[in-house]
Amino acid sequence: KRKKSEQALAESEERFRQLAENINEVFWMTSLDKKDMIYASPQYEKIWGRKVEDLYKYPDSWLEAVHPEDRDKVSKSLPKQPIGSYDIEYRVQRPDGELRWVKDIAFPVKNGKGEIYRLCGVAEDITERKVFEDKLRLYERAFKNSIDSILVMDTELKIHEVNKAFVDMWGYTPEEVIGQTGDLLMDPSTIKNITSKNLTPDTDTIRTEMLGRKKDGTIIHID
Repeated sequence: KRKKSEQALAESEERFRQLAENINEVFWMTSLDKKDMIYASPQYEKIWGRKVEDLYKYPDSWLEAVHPEDRDKVSKSLPKQPIGSYDIEYRVQRPDGELRWVKDIAFPVKNGKGEIYRLCGVAEDITERKVFEDKLRLYERAFKNSIDSILVMDTELKIHEVNKAFVDMWGYTPEEVIGQTGDLLMDPSTIKNITSKNLTPDTDTIRTEMLGRKKDGTIIHID
């Protein structure tokens, strides 16, 4: 019976190892007092740019690699790990100078007596998401603050968004045009010209001359 239990445990540990070593996130496990790094999956080396062996020798080395501006925030959040409310995003500064954004969560592990004796967590590289969010914010600022009249339409010419310059030029409020189609603003020849360009979801921008109709009925020529 003991031999079967040991075999079952070994098989369970092997399944865990295979899972931990083949996911994109870092799976980590520490002692409750954070003085011992019990396990860190190989992905740590890719994200932190440091060897897992060094992490076992110096369990705090992961924190020392956190960007100086984020380190204090992370340190103050560590007491949340035993209660399962640790969920934080921070930057890691790799030895080559590259910055990586990480989302780190943790949860407590209990023994057979119901006592917390270890902490486990998952650290995910969210750098691409952060870069996308930064670009999106930049585009939003450019869209809102542009002196050019801009409207966003889908391939069915349904209007989804307009900027302030559009409101000033056309006389419509956003509520009056969003959800409407382009024929509210454009003459039939312009609509035909646009639809003839075979718009698809992958179409970025198109350039065309058009005749537009403002809210007060004034016809304007735009190129």
